[in-house]
This record gives sequence, C-alpha cells and structure tokens, in this order.
Amino acid sequence: MEIKKFLNHSNLSDSEKTINNYLEKIGNAFLNKKATALVGTGFSLNAKKINKTGKNIPMWQDIGNLLMEELSIDKGNNSFVDPIRLSSQYVAYHNENELNNFLIKNIEDDNFIPDDVHNEFVSLDWNDIFTTNYDTLLERATKNIDKKYTVVTDDKSLPSSPKPRIIKLHGSFPDKTPFIMTNEQFRVYPTEHAGFVNTVQQSFIEDTIVLFGFSGTDPNFQKWTGWIRDNIGEENANNVYLISVDPVSKAESMLFDDENIKVIDLSSILNKDNKIESIKKTFLEIFEYWKN
Repeated sequence: MEIKKFLNHSNLSDSEKTINNYLEKIGNAFLNKKATALVGTGFSLNAKKINKTGKNIPMWQDIGNLLMEELSIDKGNNSFVDPIRLSSQYVAYHNENELNNFLIKNIEDDNFIPDDVHNEFVSLDWNDIFTTNYDTLLERATKNIDKKYTVVTDDKSLPSSPKPRIIKLHGSFPDKTPFIMTNEQFRVYPTEHAGFVNTVQQSFIEDTIVLFGFSGTDPNFQKWTGWIRDNIGEENANNVYLISVDPVSKAESMLFDDENIKVIDLSSILNKDNKIESIKKTFLEIFEYWKN
C-alpha cells in the first residue's frame, strides 16, 4: 500500500480513514502556525552513514546491551533491558563524565550526516522542535535549508531565544552535558531544568504536538508524557500525535488514547524488506503533503 492512498482519500478502511484524518489535522496545525515536534532516537535512523563500516546509531535497547557488556552483566534469558537503571549503575561504578564519554563513543555523531528526511523535516513550518537526542543531526540539517533556527542547549537562555528553535532537552554532543540518562538525572530534571519542562508544557497546551522517533517503551517518551500529564492534566493538553513505524497493538493504542495520544501507525504501508528506505520515502511524501 502507498501513503498516497491515505493522502488521496480513496477507498479507505475505517482505520485508514482515522490515519488520514490525523494527517489532515496536523496539516491544519501547520496552516494555523500551531505545529510543534518532539523528536526521539528513532528519527536519527534516517541519517546517512559516512563510514559504511562504522556502527549504526544505537537505539535505547542497543545502549542498554552495550552497558551490560561494559558492566560484565550476564543478560541470561531475560530479554528486558533497562538502560536508565544500567546507566545509573555505570555512573556508580565509574562517574558521570565516563558515562558521557561512553555515549559519545558509541553513538558516533561525527559518522552521520543529515539525509533528505532531516532536511525536509526542518524545512517544515514548526513553531519549535524539541528533541531528547544528543546527536546534532537536526541542527546540522538546518545548514542545508534557507530557514533559520535558534539552537537552545541551556534552559536559562530560552527567554532570549527567538522562534523557531531546536531545543536540546537532554544535552548535546560534544560537550553540552550532562547527557540525561540516569535515574537521578531524571528525578531532579523538573527542578534543575524547570525552564525546559515549562516550555514543553506550554507547547502541549497551545500547539498540536507531533512525536517522531519514539516507541511506547522509550524511557524518554514515558518520562516526558508522564510529566506533562502530572503537571497540566490530560484535559488541558492539545492534540498529541505519535508517528509510529512499528506495529501498535489495539491494546497499546487504547492505552495511548487514555493518555491523550493519537497513534498514526504507518507500519502496514512500509516495505518490510527495505524498511529504512521505505520509512524515508513515506516521511518525505507526508512532509510534502503538510507543506502544501
């Protein structure tokens, strides 16, 4: 199935009509200057690798597995990996600076450059782009387009930073530390980074929020959506849409619904044999649709 089927309104099932309706509502948010993005790790998979023999960009599960190796922990038959807990153990065993170095070494920001998906994404008329990613792909993509963004890595500079902004919520390579990763860092985050939390909350009240690169089990996703629900209440939040490239079960979708998050499940239209390229093609078509 092609994404164009959704965008051309032809012969849609009820679930497809729902996806089409959500895509239209996001498009209307752009027309009304009310669209804001929150970007997670998965979106970085759209980057282009410079050294083909280098590592792929690790996802949360990959980071957890690497930490287990570093800490000589036997995973055994347990498939569950908690990267936040493991990061906390790593800091206890070494220190926070060593964890920062570990992340820089294993994510290899310098071995990736923005691809067309990143370029087209930042060319959209976002009010702001929030990201929990440490990599610099989004800000480097802005150098390939005419639109200007203010990059914000410190919440104290928010009042003097004109929109649109790329706001790095959890630190930024190479040296805007700490890279938020441990239980303690998440625990104190709402107090130590109140400016970021307040800004995100205000956007959730005023704008239509579109989530990219997150899954329901992503700890960043869980922390941020939890803080939002705790502080502003679901009834006060505007429309929130999660773009998913992985299948979302009916039960998980209903749970998201309870959390005021509408899922746009694109998994059924992707080419499973060449998923990354299929995701890129689909995103580019959606971005073009939102532009027009």
